Amino acid sequence: MKGMALRTIGTTVVERVTGGQPGRGRAMAAAVFAGAAAAGATYKLLRSGGGDDDEDDEDDDE
Repeated sequence: MKGMALRTIGTTVVERVTGGQPGRGRAMAAAVFAGAAAAGATYKLLRSGGGDDDEDDEDDDE
């Protein structure tokens, strides 16, 4: 699936850069794949952390 997504995005970008106009289906697929990748990266970024936040909160209560 990942290979297909990269190939779709790559083909669409190359086609657009060279002056062509990608078809609706290919453009929509590329947009969906790019959006999903951005959403996944954002989720990982927001959920990543030291993991010690719970312990720090307990020390603040004392």
